[in-house]
Amino acid sequence: MTKVPCLIGVLFSALSFVFVPTVFAQSVLDSTQNAPTLPGLGNQANGGFVEIGGKDLKDLEPSWKDRLLRVWQYQYQFLEQPDFLVVNSGGVTQTIPNPNGWLHQHSILVKFAELFPRTTNLPALVQAASDHQYPGSAPFKLSHDLCRHGTMLECLAGGGGFWGRLFSGASLTFSVAQRPEVQQGVVVTGLSASQAWAWNGQLDFNPESLFITSTNWKNAVSTLSQRKFDEENCLTAASSSTLKECEEEYAKSRLNPSTRRDSWARLATVTIPTIQLKALSQFDFIKQGGALTEDPRLQRSLKSMTFTWDLRHLIPTTTDRLAVATMYNKVAKPGDRLPTSRDDNLKASKLCVLFSGTFRSYINVTPDSTMNSCRGVATDLGSVDHFAVACATDRKVSIGIAAAINEYPGEKNKPEIDCGWSVAK
Repeated sequence: MTKVPCLIGVLFSALSFVFVPTVFAQSVLDSTQNAPTLPGLGNQANGGFVEIGGKDLKDLEPSWKDRLLRVWQYQYQFLEQPDFLVVNSGGVTQTIPNPNGWLHQHSILVKFAELFPRTTNLPALVQAASDHQYPGSAPFKLSHDLCRHGTMLECLAGGGGFWGRLFSGASLTFSVAQRPEVQQGVVVTGLSASQAWAWNGQLDFNPESLFITSTNWKNAVSTLSQRKFDEENCLTAASSSTLKECEEEYAKSRLNPSTRRDSWARLATVTIPTIQLKALSQFDFIKQGGALTEDPRLQRSLKSMTFTWDLRHLIPTTTDRLAVATMYNKVAKPGDRLPTSRDDNLKASKLCVLFSGTFRSYINVTPDSTMNSCRGVATDLGSVDHFAVACATDRKVSIGIAAAINEYPGEKNKPEIDCGWSVAK
């Protein structure tokens, strides 16, 4: 009676499964100046991208020690009781003052979601890390520890992985509740601590956190749209997909952020239930002849199991459809993606941006310069390993995706502001 059932212990053990770069600085220099050391560009790789890894998020999320401390919650409850009770004593029924004015209950709650803060916050964490350590518009990539499989959009939407999302929906509750001294109309005194208290356990699992929804896609797209990146789909760039096709792809819940949905994944969205398991200890006494006697034949505890299935994860809600439609409509109109006016474009001047290890410099070039002529400047200087083209107005500098000097630039390397860069060789 004093032990939490074996079932809860097994479930607790199962659910207890445990589960980059430096600072980027910017310096605007003309062709006659030396570029200062920038303690972050050494981490740029693969065409001028900066890499965001797990260590960049270290200062933005709790340490494992703090997470383990946040998992546990203690709850203390006071339960008021009636002032008077009707009892049977010696065959005589009488009303007496309740010997228990208040009953006490102590509970320990274990919230596994605290162990996995990236499940809901990964896009925001990456955004904050990139803004802090690599200010500007330099595009970024996720390192292998943050994105082992799939595109960067899928990794951000996935929130750190399947197991983190799975255990984030689980919680355990262990409670010890004081029993009233009046049981079945009989006053019971002199009970031991194990008899006077009820020992209970409860497991709750809500699969909501397990599924990738439109909210996950919205957060991921919001982070990626802050910086130029080389990924295109109906949520991030104008495409041949219709709105209905885009909703079919991204409005429905899925277990895997990959856009390749299979029959098993569709089946799982329906078959994974909401679960609640309870084990409640019994009062091991039987009333015989007006007296309570302990009976060892009684079960020590009673279990209840509740499983709830529905089609909500299979059929997208209006909110999901609207979220996808908003992202689709925004990128379907090219004009919506340009934060600058036509006057800005007309007044913009061309810059050639040169990267050399930890150095970066800006060179003003003539209005008729092409992207390949910028590459030629970088090649002639000899010490440059990457280059990018840029457009500068009196309000902002827009830099395209950088390329290695042995690569010919293309449309993807153009900056957002159009100041006349062409890809002619």
